Amino acid sequence: MNNIPILSIIFSVLAILLGLYWKLSEKAVSNESRLSTMETKLNLFWKIVEQNVLTVLHHPDREEIDRVIDSRMASMHSSEVGSDYIKSLKMLITNNHLTPGERVAASVALAAATASSHKPEINHESKPFWKFW
Repeated sequence: MNNIPILSIIFSVLAILLGLYWKLSEKAVSNESRLSTMETKLNLFWKIVEQNVLTVLHHPDREEIDRVIDSRMASMHSSEVGSDYIKSLKMLITNNHLTPGERVAASVALAAATASSHKPEINHESKPFWKFW
């Protein structure tokens, strides 16, 4: 009969630990969904920035660069960025014949392209409750 209080204490501790595990796993899922939402919003922001900056960089005297910019604007829904596009933007950044505004616009377009193509890795596996602390 002396085992009953010990068993009830063990079951109580197990119930508390199970409750903590449940709460912490719910928070982890909530944080992952919030992170995913934030990444989506940031990707959308950078795509809009890149699209607006590319309209500034469009110039009738630079046909080759305009062709690359046009192809990027046509494939804006894709997160893959071509190497010729990156090369053209770097060439614009280092071109001393451009206005400072155009060089800054090329820098912003390059930053936007690399930011929107970056895909962080999220580990969706659940962790044991002792790894949350």
